[in-house]
Amino acid sequence: MMLEGLSLARMLRMAGFVGLGFVAVSIEIAPVGLTASALPSPDLLFCLTAYCALRRPEAVPLLLVFAIGLMRDLLTDGPPGIGALILTLSALFLTESRTWFLNRPLLIEWLAISLIFALGLALHWVLVVASFAPAPLIAGLAWLVLATAAAYLPVALLLRLVLRIDYAPEFRRLGGAS
Repeated sequence: MMLEGLSLARMLRMAGFVGLGFVAVSIEIAPVGLTASALPSPDLLFCLTAYCALRRPEAVPLLLVFAIGLMRDLLTDGPPGIGALILTLSALFLTESRTWFLNRPLLIEWLAISLIFALGLALHWVLVVASFAPAPLIAGLAWLVLATAAAYLPVALLLRLVLRIDYAPEFRRLGGAS
């Protein structure tokens, strides 16, 4: 059976990620500011996934990240799978790069995460254009990058200070070699 190798702690962390992912998607799709001039809401699912991929990658297996991303794609009428793919690739990159982030100041992490989001959004735009779907306006995407960058720090502080999600002690103790 697939769940035999999972510890209870890991399953709880994964369930916590799924629950927080549902909250993030629910906030994103809430009908707030539906006017044509409304600014886009930040990508809270990306913020959550990025933070957790760096600190607790065992809680964010890529299949789970893809599933939540696909659910969001379907709920937001985006091209199914493109947003999920970008979210999954971002999580994979961050998980593989987490030793680089370990002892960096939060400001450097924030800038790097913002850049990763912007690059992912650019790839998303290219894939949407290649699929012949209507492409979002570049100005709207720029606002989305700014909104998501502004949201990352509060999300990170909430997860760290309130929910106590941080690097695993053994990962920090080994200097990232785990």
